[in-house]
Amino acid sequence: MSERTLVRIALACLLVGGFLLFTIDAWWARLAGVLLLTGFIAAGTFAIASPERLGAEEPPEDAGDGD
Repeated sequence: MSERTLVRIALACLLVGGFLLFTIDAWWARLAGVLLLTGFIAAGTFAIASPERLGAEEPPEDAGDGD
């Protein structure tokens, strides 16, 4: 899944979850809102912490040597 898709999913979860949580006063709306906001956190974390964005490189060969 691409980074752009994860960002769109995260934003959709934030908007819908916030709407449900704060506007509708029913137990099912609060449950769905909390679950969608949890999905926002998870999708946002995966979008931000992609290997391309973190610049994952192999460490230099002499990084652990004290000599």
